[in-house]
Amino acid sequence: MNRAAAIRATITGAAALLLVAGCTACSSSSSTTSAGSGAGAGSSASASASAADSGGPSAAPAAASGSTDPCTLATTTEIQAIFGGTVATGAPDTDPSQVNPTCVWPVTGSNLGGSGQVDIFLPTAMQDATKFGYAKDGTPGAIDLPGIGDSAFYSAQTDAVTFASGDTVVTVQSVFIRGDGNTLDPATTQQQVTALATKVAAGL
Repeated sequence: MNRAAAIRATITGAAALLLVAGCTACSSSSSTTSAGSGAGAGSSASASASAADSGGPSAAPAAASGSTDPCTLATTTEIQAIFGGTVATGAPDTDPSQVNPTCVWPVTGSNLGGSGQVDIFLPTAMQDATKFGYAKDGTPGAIDLPGIGDSAFYSAQTDAVTFASGDTVVTVQSVFIRGDGNTLDPATTQQQVTALATKVAAGL
């Protein structure tokens, strides 16, 4: 599994765990009616976790059925205008361990100081507003980003913005490894990822 896929798996796995924890708390502190609702959400979380744990190549296409194709959410020109350098055409991530529908745009000579890639993906474990809320609340150091979709946050740990627009949840991520000329200034990285996420959200 490459570094980008590993980060996406971490995001998805954390979201699934947070969802289960959130639903458990709701169930234990609510009335019988609310508890029934929490049980339903728990069942949904179990299904999401099972899909993430399968790791098979069929997991991502199944999750993406009838949903947004991440390769349609941004253009090479838009990414190049933000990250600079030379940007290759976006293509689906075919890593067999991938469980999130993902599009990858390789970037050479970016204005972050080197080369890497920009990923846009649909985290399978949080494809509705409620699941997104659990993930946002439970992400350490999450930075709230008003004005992107219905709700959004930035994680400096993963250099990623995740936002919800209705029940569609999208993550926009900068994957540049320090070294090989990459300076990776944290403020610049956040600014650029946020700028791209803003464009993606506006197009949904």
